[in-house]
Amino acid sequence: MSPRPVATGRVLRSPTALGTYDIANSRAQSYFLRIVSIAEAYTDAALETMFHLVVPSTSVATVRLLELHLLDATQNWDGRKRSFMEHHGLSLGDRKEGFPDWSKFDGMIEVRNAIAHGLGTLTRQQRRNPLRTASRCSQIGVRIEGGEIVVRPENVSAAAAIGEAFVRWLDAKL
Repeated sequence: MSPRPVATGRVLRSPTALGTYDIANSRAQSYFLRIVSIAEAYTDAALETMFHLVVPSTSVATVRLLELHLLDATQNWDGRKRSFMEHHGLSLGDRKEGFPDWSKFDGMIEVRNAIAHGLGTLTRQQRRNPLRTASRCSQIGVRIEGGEIVVRPENVSAAAAIGEAFVRWLDAKL
């Protein structure tokens, strides 16, 4: 028999093996995670497309080297940013030619990391510098309460708008 959700004031909380969670916040976190994941997947596809435009796939060795590079470059956002800049001269960050709302998008990445790797709470790495983490999350309006990421509906809407703007910006660079 699964645990039943319990009402705590006006907040419906659900006990799980990993703790008790606010159901509405968990749902908002899921939507937020999905938005950032879509932008991430598009970024990886765009990087691969840009490489295929400039790297001839005439040999097996070339294809293998490209695949190894893409595996490494798409492990995290620092790798993506580095690969776009070093190989395609494209800055994703807040430089003059980069995505104008990079600081907000970077905040979205920070929130996504807590959701994906900390199940909605700060990861060990994020807890090492909680002020920096809180500052980055606040760029998109997300708060941290007791180590938990609090995502409100307006944060999801803002993330959707920034995510769409980022994808459109990157698409225009292809």
